[in-house]
Amino acid sequence: MTIMSAGVLLATVNLVLNSGFENISEDGKAADWKEPAKTYGYVKGEGRNGSCALKFSIDKKDKYAFPTQDLKLEAGKRYRFSAWVRTEGVDGKGAGATISVGSVAADGKWLGSGSAHGVRGTVKEWRKISFLVDVPTNAVKCELAPYVSRGRYGTAWFADITCVREERPVLGEL
Repeated sequence: MTIMSAGVLLATVNLVLNSGFENISEDGKAADWKEPAKTYGYVKGEGRNGSCALKFSIDKKDKYAFPTQDLKLEAGKRYRFSAWVRTEGVDGKGAGATISVGSVAADGKWLGSGSAHGVRGTVKEWRKISFLVDVPTNAVKCELAPYVSRGRYGTAWFADITCVREERPVLGEL
């Protein structure tokens, strides 16, 4: 799919690799994502329309862990992140089931992050969450993370995570 912006065609290419968790090895690892932990894994048949999903099953005593993926984003540009999420009994404190992206400078300094409004409680139908991030001009690394926030427990499924570049709106006369 392409879009027209200021007379220039822009491709809307998803920059998240293995975004639907379809590429899962026999030992339960999803290509392009960090290895599974006790509280999450990649499951076939539990995603949107029977596809694959990232599934968290978290108890109050479980260690806080989540997968990440480094993304090749252009510094100074704007990106839209989205994911499809559903939950069962995601209770406790914190944002809930969400996605975020953080940026780091060449010296390792944390530059900040953005995240979507989390899904809490029980939401049986898939819900799309989304947010925009302007990557800092001095960022050399951006890390995407789907997760259930610290202090929450229950079950959450993530599917079809996307990151696409967007143009900033052109400012009119002031």
